[in-house]
This record gives sequence, C-alpha cells and structure tokens, in this order.
Amino acid sequence: MVAPTRRNAKVAVWLFALTMAYPYLPGSGTEAFKGVWVLVGVMISLSASNLIAQAASGLILTYSRIYRKGEFIHVSGHEGTITDLGMFTTRLRNGMGLEITLPNAFVLGNVTKNYSRAVEGPGFVIDTKVTIGDDTPWR
Repeated sequence: MVAPTRRNAKVAVWLFALTMAYPYLPGSGTEAFKGVWVLVGVMISLSASNLIAQAASGLILTYSRIYRKGEFIHVSGHEGTITDLGMFTTRLRNGMGLEITLPNAFVLGNVTKNYSRAVEGPGFVIDTKVTIGDDTPWR
C-alpha cells in the first residue's frame, strides 16, 4: 500500500512543480507558446479518456484492496495468480506458466471470483465430479 501512495505523491509533486514553473519558462508569455499549449491540451484531453479510465480503475483496485498480489482469481475466462497489480494493468500467471495481462477497467467491469479468500461462517461447498472409466474392472 505504501508503494502506490508514494508513486501517486511523486506524480502530484511533479505536476505541482510543473504548474509553478510554467510562468518562468522562456517565451511563456507569447501567443504562439500559449497556442501550442492549448493545442497540446486539446490533444491530450481528446485522446486520454481511455487512459484516465484505466488509471481510475487501477486506483479503485489498489485502494479498495479487492485483490492482492499472490491471490488466485478468475476473470471472465482468465484465471491465475496475481503477480502484479499496476496502475493500468493486472498481470496474472496461470497454471501453464503463461502471463496474462488484463486492463484494470476489464477486471473491474467483469465478475471476478477470488479463490484465495476464506469465507466467513461454518464453511463452504466444493462441487466435485468423480467418474470411473469404462475400461476399469469393477473389483
């Protein structure tokens, strides 16, 4: 929990520092400089909606502590152990050793089963199926 908070604090400090340093940049008072920054701002705001959604999903997953590193989860057909819970993606490693990278908005938007958390109460039901093949002798 400390690492994500430290990372978010660093980003906030850098954004604050850039905001405070803007008036001292050479040429910041010219109309051309202002026009370029307006153009950059429009480009970022139009293209960053998906990026902002991923970051917001990452913050929700990190700070609500729905999942933790090392837990075994199932998300919409993908299952594995969480190896990394980042700002934009969640990485799983399945039983075959494959690493699956899922966007956080996908993880947050789908039904997820967490097999690592214990249930409160007297217990839980495990559904199993036991069969014997036809070629096995009955004795």
